[in-house]
Amino acid sequence: MRQLKLFLKDKKTWFDTAILEFIAEEKEALSVQAGMFFMLEASTLLKKPISVLDMDVRSGMLKFLVRRVGKGTAFLYG
Repeated sequence: MRQLKLFLKDKKTWFDTAILEFIAEEKEALSVQAGMFFMLEASTLLKKPISVLDMDVRSGMLKFLVRRVGKGTAFLYG
């Protein structure tokens, strides 16, 4: 599992959900592509499926959408 830090934009406020576990069907985070869905296990905010909008391999940035919650950006590391 990859860890990521997630910033979710919801109602004009940015929330820091601290460390999350990246759980995807793909073994490597770099293989994540736009259009995929996966689950995040969040200690504070999310336990919902998210849809990947874009993945920038060079910067490790993942743009995503959470249904009925909002959209945001995750930075993969580790």
